[in-house]
Amino acid sequence: MSSVPSGWSAPSTSSGTAGYTTVSTGTVTASGQVISVHGVTLSSGSTLTLTYGAGGGYSAALTPSSYGSSSFTTEEASTSSGTLTALSSSPQVGVVTAPDGSGTLGVLPGAVDTSASTTLSFTYAAATGGMNNGALAVTVPSGWSAPSTSSGTAGYTTASTGTVSVVGQVITVSGVTLGSGSVLTLTYGAGGGSSAAVAPSTMGSQTFAASEQSTASGTLTTLAASPSVTVVPPDGVGTLSVSPTSVTESPVPTTLTFTYVVPVTGISGGVVAIAVPSGWTAPSTTSGQAGYTTPRRERSRWRAR
Repeated sequence: MSSVPSGWSAPSTSSGTAGYTTVSTGTVTASGQVISVHGVTLSSGSTLTLTYGAGGGYSAALTPSSYGSSSFTTEEASTSSGTLTALSSSPQVGVVTAPDGSGTLGVLPGAVDTSASTTLSFTYAAATGGMNNGALAVTVPSGWSAPSTSSGTAGYTTASTGTVSVVGQVITVSGVTLGSGSVLTLTYGAGGGSSAAVAPSTMGSQTFAASEQSTASGTLTTLAASPSVTVVPPDGVGTLSVSPTSVTESPVPTTLTFTYVVPVTGISGGVVAIAVPSGWTAPSTTSGQAGYTTPRRERSRWRAR
């Protein structure tokens, strides 16, 4: 005997009715949410197959509208005169309401140096309805280290839950079960060192195309938005010039304009630092003070006395 949880279709013995139930041996009856199979004779190790929602279509069972785990409480009696006794464990089915391709994926850092060894941390947050034995796939753009499941190999990839597999540039994390809003962390280049990932020599924005399926029977579907990482030049690039290149000795006030020319692909969250030689007025960020310095896009201006 097995009890179908509340919210699921009531079991039925009529084909074409939601919850239609069949068995491989014995006689099946249904009362309310309870399915009973009588007259079962099985030898040691033999099996009985009970199909709830047999045939699909109008005979399929309808799942509940709420997310969570459903337990199908099951009892058994070994003889006709025996007493139905609960099994030591009853099967459970996770109900997922989030559609395939749902959830959000982000990545840190958002910018890395070209040809540098790096570690990228992807954070996936499940949508309302969660995932039950689902999967997440991320495609690493061409030029980056091929992902790997072997520690000590460039592109070594780990996940906080599920099982990681790799085919070419595609990372797949399968067997993922997450509640609404719960998070999976995928680390590409985990551990750094020889396990780090190497960024490409081609600079610019690189998109890591991502797809998701919420259940094992679902279909990997592209997320609404995939994260990207900007590959920028290494430190110490660009050129700096100053005007004028000669000034009258102290105490004549002067203003120097420094022009930093950014590389073609730009920099992201970078820093340009200029050391003022000894003997010159100390730079200041306060207007009205000698050496007042202001940035203007790629320029820095400072006045000295």
